[in-house]
Amino acid sequence: MGSVRERCGLVVGGKFYELNNLAGTEGEFLMDPVEVLAISKGREIGAIVHTHRWSPLPSRKDVEGMMVWRVPWVISSRGLVRGFRLVDTSVLELDVESLLSKEVYDLIVKLSQ
Repeated sequence: MGSVRERCGLVVGGKFYELNNLAGTEGEFLMDPVEVLAISKGREIGAIVHTHRWSPLPSRKDVEGMMVWRVPWVISSRGLVRGFRLVDTSVLELDVESLLSKEVYDLIVKLSQ
């Protein structure tokens, strides 16, 4: 991954949408709320997606975000994709192959390369 700026997006209706990262610092992401509303259009968000530079494991800030956004979180790093969800106070790993279509999975892999 050439840039340390995280990339982010949503899976809605089985499709992946990359969103602008409004975070002012590297290594973080902040999705544009206007884009989130425009893309979701009241539909259920299937997953929050973002990249990490070194590892596809959730950071402390990711876990805090999972407390607010109770949907799967998909993290891509160096071509690896992993999914997580907060259940009670535990972060559980998800099977991303059953969570995402192959097309969406492949797009997410490319985000971090």
